[in-house]
Amino acid sequence: MKFLSIVLVFSIFMTLTFMTINAFAQTQITSTKINAFEKCSNKASESFLRNDTKLASEETRKALEVVKKDALNATVEGGKLLNESMEGLEKLAQDLETGVSISEEKLKEVFIGARNAIIKNRHYVTIERLYRQASNPTDVHY
Repeated sequence: MKFLSIVLVFSIFMTLTFMTINAFAQTQITSTKINAFEKCSNKASESFLRNDTKLASEETRKALEVVKKDALNATVEGGKLLNESMEGLEKLAQDLETGVSISEEKLKEVFIGARNAIIKNRHYVTIERLYRQASNPTDVHY
């Protein structure tokens, strides 16, 4: 009986350890994606303010690619948000390319919305993963 108690405690400890490591790894993935997105967003904003709409459009498309990559592993809720963001980024890039008048506020609004969608999706993915882990603690292939 004592042996079973020790095994149970050890199993619970290992499960919680793996869950914590996985949550930390997801945080690192999120920060890397956000950093890549922020880099493109900042370059696009700077280019826009210098009236270099060609470079602003290119950076917007790079930001769009970051969002598309994140959408590959999205939850249902996160996917909806990311799809809306992709549409906004695509329209923004097209408007920049074709010379449609865009305000700085509109540019910021699109980029902030996309950034928030990435963060919310990562949150949903992490919650979903933790729920699966808690539902099946013997599954070590998270």
